[in-house]
Amino acid sequence: MTDPSQSESTSAAPAASGPGKGALDTKTSRSPSSFWSFLRNIFSGETETTLRASLEDVIGQHEAGTQDDMSAEERLMLLNILEFGQQRVEDVMVPRADIIAVEDQTSLADLFAMFIEANHSRIPVYRDTLDEPLGMVHIKDLVNWIAKAGDKVKTSKKPGTRSNGRSAENGAKPFTLSGIKLDKTVASAGIMREVIFVPPSMLAVDLLVKMQSTHIHLAI
Repeated sequence: MTDPSQSESTSAAPAASGPGKGALDTKTSRSPSSFWSFLRNIFSGETETTLRASLEDVIGQHEAGTQDDMSAEERLMLLNILEFGQQRVEDVMVPRADIIAVEDQTSLADLFAMFIEANHSRIPVYRDTLDEPLGMVHIKDLVNWIAKAGDKVKTSKKPGTRSNGRSAENGAKPFTLSGIKLDKTVASAGIMREVIFVPPSMLAVDLLVKMQSTHIHLAI
């Protein structure tokens, strides 16, 4: 299961490590625009195979000291592009034992508590076991549901009266959680969203493109 936005600090391209890769040289004399022009020259008219060869050749020239046109930061960016292009979903997915998910019969109160504890914005939903995933819940959909339920509670009370019997100023109806029932289940609340189902062998870069095109940011 993968969610590139959950550590809503997750980087699409993992940082390279090891001697010569971890340190960044921020003192570069070239402007960002010239670097992207440099990349466009490499990418133009290249097939996937020759593109990779071109990138590796440029990095090799820089390591050998024959390429003065690229800073250490730009070299690291190219290394990350090459490494990410080789990764598959199984390389970046959350291990099964670490998945934080809820059953579809979980109450909204328990779901809310789980969001607070997990500090995630999206939580997968399953039926019975993790082998039967149904979708996911986004925290803002839960908050919207609570807000709408609060509006219904307000309209059911007399205008200008608080829940403790005191009159509200200017006839305003204050929002309160006291009358909202959070015993509804995730399934019955109708707040589930779709997820993308992908094979572990799928290239991570292909999944990223699919997420961008479908606007679905959690895959199973």
